[in-house]
Amino acid sequence: MTLKLPKNLSPSLDARLLLAMVLSVVVTSMSAAVAVLVFQGGWLAFVLSLLAGLCAAFILTVAVSRHLKLGLKAVDQGLLNLKDNDFSMTLAPSSLIELDGIFQNYNTLVDSLRKERQSIFQRELLLDTVIENSSMCVLISDQSKRIIYSNRLAEHLLNHGKAITGLPLRQLLEESPLLLSAIEAEQSGIFRLNDQSEALHHLSCGHFVLNAKDHTLILIKEMTREINRQEAATWKKVIRIISHELNNSLAPISSLAHSGKLLLAQNQYAELPDVFDTLAERSEHLKNFVGKYADIAKLPRPNKAAVDWHKFYQGLTRGYPFNLLEELPSEPGYFDAGQLHQVLLNLLKNASESGSSPEQINLRIHQSSKASIIEISDRGTGMSSDVLQNALLPFYSTKTGGSGVGLPLCREIVEAHNGQMALSNRKHGGLRVSITLPLNA
Repeated sequence: MTLKLPKNLSPSLDARLLLAMVLSVVVTSMSAAVAVLVFQGGWLAFVLSLLAGLCAAFILTVAVSRHLKLGLKAVDQGLLNLKDNDFSMTLAPSSLIELDGIFQNYNTLVDSLRKERQSIFQRELLLDTVIENSSMCVLISDQSKRIIYSNRLAEHLLNHGKAITGLPLRQLLEESPLLLSAIEAEQSGIFRLNDQSEALHHLSCGHFVLNAKDHTLILIKEMTREINRQEAATWKKVIRIISHELNNSLAPISSLAHSGKLLLAQNQYAELPDVFDTLAERSEHLKNFVGKYADIAKLPRPNKAAVDWHKFYQGLTRGYPFNLLEELPSEPGYFDAGQLHQVLLNLLKNASESGSSPEQINLRIHQSSKASIIEISDRGTGMSSDVLQNALLPFYSTKTGGSGVGLPLCREIVEAHNGQMALSNRKHGGLRVSITLPLNA
């Protein structure tokens, strides 16, 4: 077994101080002996030996503390560099064991900070690259509404490609008053930059705190192409659905007309009433189908007024069966009674066709100082996650022969009231539809 000695065999600070003390005592003793021989005793020999010992102790102490002072000075300089975010300085090994451990910890810390700063720099560079190449305008303003950051797309859209960092937000958007008013009101939605612009842009505003100061994040995305693409896709879907339904109705109508012609030629008048009844049935079905699509296009703006809930409830009872949960609000609601009656009848009809028993179809109406909340719930089959995501989209239907107009029309009416409509599955099966209507005029 071989014993490996450590490379650094320098004595510790305690050992050096002990050695200095021993040497001081030795020098004092030798000085005293020399003084006794030369001056043959007396106070002068004692004073000279004492002075020699003190001088030796001072010199040795200064020599021992020199390395300590240099080490502390190096640590102080290193801390100043860290304060200035300079991580390039490292400390060489010290001849003192105590300082050497501190130096090693300092070097480890500097190396860790250097790697962390490099990692942060790489992430910032990646984020900056993503933002600069984004298809969205990005602006950040400080508390004084002055731009402190923007990407190139924002410069091209709002300032003809010139830098906008440092400009006041109001000065930057003086040619876009609609956008400025929307940002100041913290409204998110689709806007035009000005009255002359045909392009549509989506605005999103958010707030965050940086260095204990409020900042505003503004995102502007050009939506014209996306809206046109979605519009074209919707029209294609509408045309495909209408064409399918027309073909399904016109084919039997044509066949029945041909059959009626043959019956007339053969003088078989007894079967003609059945042919005409079937023709009338298919024609009525086609008329109703086209009428449902026309309902969305010709939906008028709601004529909102104060509505007594008890009178409104009486009108609902003459439709589909349901149970009323809780008492009706004593304060009136504020909506278009005819349009909301159409919405609730459609929802009660869907609940009746969901497979739920009439006893488990419930209506709840409660009202706060700000809004009326209407809930219709059932114990039917509910909806899958995919159906829930698309149920309010126009022309989307999972029913055989469904037009996909009912729920979108309900949502259209609710949103025309500045309200909200939400669908959710119930815990033990069934569906809940919630409608929130504001009470403000």
